[in-house]
Amino acid sequence: MRSLIEQLAAFAAAATFPVQLIAKATVIFAAAAAASLLLRYASASTRRAAWTLAILAALSLPVVMLVTPAWRIAVNVGGRPATEVRSDVELAPSGRSRVGGETAIVRIPVSAGRALSELAGTALANTVARTPVPLILAIWAVGFLAVALRMLVGRISLGRLASRATRIDETEWAGEITREIRITGVTSAVRVLISREVTTPFAAGIVSPLILLPESARAWNSGHRQVVLRHEFAHIASGDGALCAVTGLMAAVYWFHPLAWMAARKLRIEQERACDDRVLSLGTPATTYATHLLEVARTARSLGMSGFVSMAMARPSHLEGRLLAVLSETQPRRGPGWTRWVSAGIATLVSVILISAFRPVASEAAVVVASQSVARESLPPIASLANSPAVQSAESVVTREISVASGGTVNLDLRTGAGITVTSWDQPRLRMRASLGGPDWRDTRLTLEPSGSGARITTLHEGRSRSHSTSHHIELTVPRRFNVRISSAGGAINIRDVEGEFTGSTGGGEIRIDRARGRADLSTGGGRVNVTRSTLSGSVGTGGGGVLIQEVEGGLRGSSGTGNVVYGEKGLTYSESGRDGVRRASDGRLIVQKSGGRVNLGSAPNGASVTTGGGDIRIGRAGGGVTARTGGGDITLGPVSGKTEAQTGAGDVTITIDEGDPRDVDVTSGNGTVTLLLPRGVSANLDLETAYTNRQRNPTRIVSDWPVSIQETTTWDARDGTPRKYVRTSDQIGGGGRTIRVKTVNGNIVIRRQ
Repeated sequence: MRSLIEQLAAFAAAATFPVQLIAKATVIFAAAAAASLLLRYASASTRRAAWTLAILAALSLPVVMLVTPAWRIAVNVGGRPATEVRSDVELAPSGRSRVGGETAIVRIPVSAGRALSELAGTALANTVARTPVPLILAIWAVGFLAVALRMLVGRISLGRLASRATRIDETEWAGEITREIRITGVTSAVRVLISREVTTPFAAGIVSPLILLPESARAWNSGHRQVVLRHEFAHIASGDGALCAVTGLMAAVYWFHPLAWMAARKLRIEQERACDDRVLSLGTPATTYATHLLEVARTARSLGMSGFVSMAMARPSHLEGRLLAVLSETQPRRGPGWTRWVSAGIATLVSVILISAFRPVASEAAVVVASQSVARESLPPIASLANSPAVQSAESVVTREISVASGGTVNLDLRTGAGITVTSWDQPRLRMRASLGGPDWRDTRLTLEPSGSGARITTLHEGRSRSHSTSHHIELTVPRRFNVRISSAGGAINIRDVEGEFTGSTGGGEIRIDRARGRADLSTGGGRVNVTRSTLSGSVGTGGGGVLIQEVEGGLRGSSGTGNVVYGEKGLTYSESGRDGVRRASDGRLIVQKSGGRVNLGSAPNGASVTTGGGDIRIGRAGGGVTARTGGGDITLGPVSGKTEAQTGAGDVTITIDEGDPRDVDVTSGNGTVTLLLPRGVSANLDLETAYTNRQRNPTRIVSDWPVSIQETTTWDARDGTPRKYVRTSDQIGGGGRTIRVKTVNGNIVIRRQ
């Protein structure tokens, strides 16, 4: 099992764009299938919405992948630790390097491919590395054109059918058509035609929609005409013509993917069932509608190419499931409201961006990067990253200086990866000391050259083999005011005593910044981030690992895909150990920052600050202020002595306030009941608000052991989304004083005496 996981990780890290596109599209289609399964008891319109969003997401995926910045996540593709790098190599002869003028050019190697071959299987790595992308694109283009041609032929065939069909001009039909257009909410002009060449009713078109009926329609009775027209107009009102075209385009893009065709088929089925539900919701009895549906299906035949670009009322292959759904008495008929559409659309957009930005990269352990740190005596204390003898094993060391100006920029384009250390001095020059190592160091080209008022450093692999392994570290000494831009395949970043803008990313490795000023926008695919004693704006982030921002002014923010993010005020220190990621400030305050999961603190004698992406929060007796925030889950606090803030996206909140505490209380819940247990002699100003939506069975209430005046709005207010009514009070209990604010939706507010 371990070997399989390692090979999959290697495959992901080495995959080309087409391979990553297929993998990410598979995730989207699989997620849609899972959502459809979970929604099997929901309405057909809800499942139609799920498949629609999935198809739109898959269609936009290639473009979004090209325009979104990379979010690199380090994956460990092997179990060999970095300390296995050879430490017994001798320094390469200086004649192997070519240095001239202001440019230093040295042969050195890259680090990903050989590690993949050794640790995850040579055959897999070589296969991925040698994927003939032009051939793949040529094959894809042939398939895309074949499906697009099928759509074009279907559209032409449909146009010819319409040109040979005749308009319905009978008075009775005109009345039926006008009435059904009004009932179903169709806003565009629709042509209703009769053709001898079709055997089943169907709708088609986007800008100028049409409905084609078989010749037998002239003999239909009023009830049958109403059912057929209502079903087809429901297609037009729902925009199924446009959706049909989008689905066809998606099928053309992913013609090779079986899940894409499954998605197209599932969407077509849910479109028909949603229209069935629409007809039933407009008053047609289920048994009557089922009878008419069977009658239409009895004479239905294949539509040929036209069927690819139209919506037929009855396809025999779909009939059994539709009839069961129509006759079901428990099947919900109502589709999602526009607020749920918007929410689901936003969630899908965010998911597509995250999936598109995700880039798996080989972690440092996989690429053998222990020697990406140079000897400790050559680095300031902040850059001491390893104690292994391997850091002494550089194959070649190159030192070079060029003239630069204060306020200039050094651009590092390190396609081979390398550890970076940047420090400052009071000289208008840039000094580079590059320690080059690894089995393939002669196959990489290192270039240092002037660029405007700054410099540019690049590393490129020039070997014949695409599998290679290197281990480099580059030390830079720059003017005190200088900008640093980094694009590195992997390696640690260390910046100290520099003022400027620090931007870019590394595929994996720690980021350490100390005594810096200016702005930082740096990210790593995986590794810890430590920023200390600095004045910085911007952000730092890691795909996996902890973030510590301590004694930092200027508003710098941190983010982590899997670890804690801790902000420390000046003078505070943090324990790196602790259960469930709990850290303790030097003043005793407990700090927990989690991307998700439950937090349970038995007590917090000096207060606590807890944030989790989702999960319950429970804190026992707290002797200081408490802040508790969760993306979704219940919050239980107390007794609390100090200012109290609680916020949950959805969940119940229960807070017990300690005797004699005069501090404010602020509670927000997106959906849930809030209960406050207050001391008997409390004095406070109450600002309470709860709302209940028009989908809530019972109105929410404010219940208080103290007499308060309560007002309730009389009209449904839709400014915050789903229409709702508000229940509020702004009153005093005792003599007033502290402020107690509570805001929730679809939940009661309960104020009790202890």
